Amino acid sequence: MLGETPKNFFPYPEFYPFQEELVRTIHSTVSEGRSIVVQAATGTGKTVAALSALLPVALSNEKKIVWATRTHTQAKRVVEETEKIHEKRLSDGGKLLGISIIGRKEMCPNPKLRKNVLSATEAMILCSKLKKEKGCEFFAKIWEQADSFLEKFSRPITAEKLISSCSKSGVCAYEIAKLLVARADVVSCNYHHVFNPTIRDRFIKHLGVDWGDVILVVDEAHNLDRFSLETSSNQVTLKTLDNAIDEANKYQVEEELLEVLEEIRNGLLSLPEKVFGGNKNGETIISSEKLIETVNGCLGYSTPKEFYYQAEEILNRGETIREAKASAGQRPASSLHKLGEFLVAWYETRMREDYARILTTNGETFKLELCSLDPRNLVQPIFSQVYASLSMSGTLEPRAYRKTLGLPKNSGLCYLPNPFPPENRLVLIDTTTTTLAKMRTPKMYENMAEKIVAIVNNTPSNILVFTASYEVLDNLFKTNLPKKVKKKVYRETQGATPEKSKDMMENFKREADSGGAVWFGVMKGRHSEGEDFPRGQANAVILVGLPYPESSVRIKAQIKYYNKVFPGVWIREHGRIYTMGEYYAYWLPSYYALAQAAGRVHRSHKDRGIIFFLENRVFTHRKVRESLPKWLTDESVLVRSVEDVELQTKNFWGNNNP
Repeated sequence: MLGETPKNFFPYPEFYPFQEELVRTIHSTVSEGRSIVVQAATGTGKTVAALSALLPVALSNEKKIVWATRTHTQAKRVVEETEKIHEKRLSDGGKLLGISIIGRKEMCPNPKLRKNVLSATEAMILCSKLKKEKGCEFFAKIWEQADSFLEKFSRPITAEKLISSCSKSGVCAYEIAKLLVARADVVSCNYHHVFNPTIRDRFIKHLGVDWGDVILVVDEAHNLDRFSLETSSNQVTLKTLDNAIDEANKYQVEEELLEVLEEIRNGLLSLPEKVFGGNKNGETIISSEKLIETVNGCLGYSTPKEFYYQAEEILNRGETIREAKASAGQRPASSLHKLGEFLVAWYETRMREDYARILTTNGETFKLELCSLDPRNLVQPIFSQVYASLSMSGTLEPRAYRKTLGLPKNSGLCYLPNPFPPENRLVLIDTTTTTLAKMRTPKMYENMAEKIVAIVNNTPSNILVFTASYEVLDNLFKTNLPKKVKKKVYRETQGATPEKSKDMMENFKREADSGGAVWFGVMKGRHSEGEDFPRGQANAVILVGLPYPESSVRIKAQIKYYNKVFPGVWIREHGRIYTMGEYYAYWLPSYYALAQAAGRVHRSHKDRGIIFFLENRVFTHRKVRESLPKWLTDESVLVRSVEDVELQTKNFWGNNNP
């Protein structure tokens, strides 16, 4: 393997624009054992470029590539590209093994597990119990056929194909995958496999290597900070307490513990009154001592240690119930365990400034949250151990990512230029519209609606419209917008089930073959960030406003914490000083969401489409303009009138279909 270069692995006859530069940059950086962060637009061919750059380093140094993704589709794509490289290697007398592994619930054929678990932890508990108690026929057959599967593993295989093959043989695809990953050169998986503390230790054991033998790829890496904070946070509600008491009665726990639970419930129920007085609606930061003192006061305890011992007892009792449920083939969920886990975490983090403790009350109920404020806590232990890492996305800001995720200071930074030919992309910025609060008038919404109509009625196929919020979307519809467009209208509804939303989106995509339709939704939603529109399924995307979140106690706590650990000024504009804490916690996540929505149309450098910003701040505010990726704002055209928009749209499409 020594002496091989990325060109020995690149499986296509020619490179996309800037793709060869990307390969060269990744390869040279990782060859030095350094990590790298890449901003490169979708359509650059990042997946195959990264594989071609990393494989010669991995194989010559006996390292394994672990590719962490957010979705099954992304994980599958990695293996498909690995298979193309494998075919090239075969012609040169070599081979390459790759596999994607998804969730245990998705890969396991046992109906007891598939019907009775919701989380990865529950799946792990029930699976372990079924195997130990010989209650899984699919696991029992593995050792009869394991050698056969290992022998067949001579080329890359996706999780989907492995599931199909194992189903025919009556064995568990997840257990077979655990055997195969140790032999694979490339393993694509979910973020949880790499970063979730309850899963990652088992995962690295199955890989058969240490983290120091891993070259880690984090795909769609702009999601990692949010993933880290959410995974490290915890919460309980009044319903959690009520369910815990019901569970204690059902499983006949000791009378003494039942009394403790009743006292804790009463104590926590009194907490909002103590904090908010007569106000039944509120949200505020509370001290760690406030909760501990409240619980201790109810139970007659005097020290934090007594609080901890009681929390552990609740946690352990919940664990016993989870085990009992698993033995009965039931979903191994326990509200007692959830409550105990929360109280233990509250105690263990009581002195830490990187957690915010938030009490929210709404009517007769309440919520207590333990919110992680530092994404480094979860991910830095992995980044510090791996041989090297590659983090990439079309929307992340590499410097900010390196800082806030705690990557080594010598990590490389790469900003790839705009790969899209001018004839394939038109970026318009309207200078007369804004969703700035004081400017949200009926006249402003009429102006926006007219320009949306100008794009929709002069675009061949499907159009996406994403607004800053549901409030903005509602006000646009008050202009009678749906009746003005000459295409079928699909409107995303707040609170729709994932299944209903998915079905509606599939119907919308099918409209592309029959004159097109228009989709109205919001930024920061499942469709504006996680949906692909390949093969011309979307010809234009219209972004209405900037998706700034409403200020909240949690965001304020995040800003305060970041100001302390990342002090300094980000930018001075319009007579105001913006701090680095504000940048990392408030502004940058909003610009990521805007860029993600804008990137829905161009999924390859051959796609044609229009990106239209109905928001003058994209041009007039430096903090917005300089925070968006250059590939997005390069060569943008300013427009003012409906006539400008209509003319630009007609000229772009001409007589040609996308």
